[in-house]
Amino acid sequence: MTVTDIDQVLCIGVKEPYFTVSDEAPGFWTKAQLEKSVNSKEDVLLVAEKDNEIVGFNITFVHIPSGKATMENLWVSEKYRKQGIAKQLIEQSLKELKSKNCVYLCNFVRDTNNMTMQLFEKLGFNRGHKFFWVDKNL
Repeated sequence: MTVTDIDQVLCIGVKEPYFTVSDEAPGFWTKAQLEKSVNSKEDVLLVAEKDNEIVGFNITFVHIPSGKATMENLWVSEKYRKQGIAKQLIEQSLKELKSKNCVYLCNFVRDTNNMTMQLFEKLGFNRGHKFFWVDKNL
């Protein structure tokens, strides 16, 4: 992802209901947050494009001291699902995370999102326990 992709990703992200974690929390990142992350040497932000249109993206934040990465947002346009785009985004993220010496990657998947959960399990991810999301705006 580059700075020039941010407006398009932001437009997609704010409309995606799966990115909403609670009624009070913002559903997606701000432009300033995405710009900071795109310019970061640690975070891994990827886009998949077709004909200069973003058809998928993956946003993963990295905490260097702990070696932990959190895949925050994975999205593929409905028109392009089941074509291997999400798999490619995840695999490329894993490759880049390993090069940054990350040792652990986690992600939250809604319990109703069976298609995404099946993909992660197919790629060797473990299904963890169910949790409640708690948050607080600061």
